[in-house]
Amino acid sequence: MPGAADLFICMPGIVLLAGFLAAYCSKKWDD
Repeated sequence: MPGAADLFICMPGIVLLAGFLAAYCSKKWDD
């Protein structure tokens, strides 16, 4: 099941990217 493996590898990256984007937007809104 390569799809599950890809998802397992991709998920942390997606979460990290989403968190970075949220932090960036929050910082921009504060300014």
